[in-house]
Amino acid sequence: MADVKHTPSPAPLTYKVRGDGSIFLTAGDPVKGAHRAFDIYCDERDAEFITRACNAHCGMLEAAKKALNFIENTESELGEKLSSGAALRAAITKAEARAMIEAAKGGEK
Repeated sequence: MADVKHTPSPAPLTYKVRGDGSIFLTAGDPVKGAHRAFDIYCDERDAEFITRACNAHCGMLEAAKKALNFIENTESELGEKLSSGAALRAAITKAEARAMIEAAKGGEK
């Protein structure tokens, strides 16, 4: 997989609303290491959703992989692929951004 540059996880993502109503996100902890702050053009409800989704990402991905292991064991016992397994494999691929990385590289593997 390509070397993706980002703030290492688990880096807490938070948002702040300035006095003028504009919103910015911060990722990481400036005391402990990598830290980024950037403006985002959305309302506070969207900023809150984005921070919850990002902060839950690693835990959800880990849980999805454990569930997929159970599904794959069941598929092996049954001798057939289950639609839930296909859906979870696709979701994990998206969550790991593999599809986007491969597309950006022109489909290389």
